[in-house]
Amino acid sequence: PGAPAPATTWFHAEGATGAFFENYLLVGNPNFVPAQVEFLFLTDMGATMVRSVTLPAQTRLTVNVEQFDSRLQSCAVSTRVSADVPLRCMPLGRPMLSASCSIAARCSSAAVAATRFTRRRMSR
Repeated sequence: PGAPAPATTWFHAEGATGAFFENYLLVGNPNFVPAQVEFLFLTDMGATMVRSVTLPAQTRLTVNVEQFDSRLQSCAVSTRVSADVPLRCMPLGRPMLSASCSIAARCSSAAVAATRFTRRRMSR
């Protein structure tokens, strides 16, 4: 499960923000040098936003997408994360009114979707 190694570019095809969703990006720098990280956000309305940060060596960053830029509130969004050194990066999204919120807080969105499917199937 997950990517086998750090990479310099990560693509997260879908995410959402708003009253019913929270969308986070978890970025980790396992290197002994700081990372210059660029976030490119693409919204469903065609807007693009770029934010750059320096992530110190051997640290992690949690980005709440809708708080990163006010234009990212209440929209569907895709993200590209790129850096000058290999990083670990994963999206974390959770529906606010879901029975599986506690699971979503600890899993990637793909794992949450699989968990939901499994729960429905098992409950039949």
